[in-house]
Amino acid sequence: MRVLVFSEDKYVIDTIALCQSEDHDVFVTQVTYSKIKSLGMLGTQDIYVFDYNYMDRVDKGYLDLLKKLQVEVVAYVQKMDHLSFFMGYNMVAYFCGSISLKKMAEYSQEIYSRHSLMKKIKEIHKSDKIISKNKSEAVVLNIDKINYVTRERDLMYYYSDDRTFLSEDHFDKVISMLPEYFVRVDKSTVVNFSKVKEVSKVSSKKFKIWFENGIHHTYATDYPIKTPSEDVVKRHQEAYVIQSIMETSS
Repeated sequence: MRVLVFSEDKYVIDTIALCQSEDHDVFVTQVTYSKIKSLGMLGTQDIYVFDYNYMDRVDKGYLDLLKKLQVEVVAYVQKMDHLSFFMGYNMVAYFCGSISLKKMAEYSQEIYSRHSLMKKIKEIHKSDKIISKNKSEAVVLNIDKINYVTRERDLMYYYSDDRTFLSEDHFDKVISMLPEYFVRVDKSTVVNFSKVKEVSKVSSKKFKIWFENGIHHTYATDYPIKTPSEDVVKRHQEAYVIQSIMETSS
């Protein structure tokens, strides 16, 4: 587990660095504004330790992004009324005046256990099959045999090597049930990239995707290559990084 410490206070940094656990590794990193820009310090599985006295040096756009992603924040303040600054953040713990090493280790363990549990739950819900339902039938499909899934108006179409299956399921629901190697390439299509042989650029906004069976499909897309589960994080992170580059170059 990574702990990102936003502080220049040696006491804060050294104390957090001593926070370790018997059943998982804790990696503590002191974060500066330049490091945010160069390393893209952003992860929903990290713990963010914020020293109130340091917050005026952190980019507001970056802080707004952390609020939006609801990352888990531990606040360090000298006065209780300073806690009002962290309204809107997902503050899971705070320390006032001094940091309890024991408490910090407990918080770290609780957060780690929660993340591990959520990961197990997601794995349980993963399946190698998906059910395609419409008014007349319900068909159990092997996910690995699907080349791509596309939406046309209110209907979903599953395309395999030799068959097409019609479904009335909601597009977002279907995406949530697919594994990470299914990649969204435009607003209405998700492709099984484990079966993709080649991707070629047709024009500035069109790409031709060739499957292993020799069939190809052309997509008009502005989407970067990204997995559905990372859509939100990557979209916000790309926007922040692009904005940072523009600010630096201007």
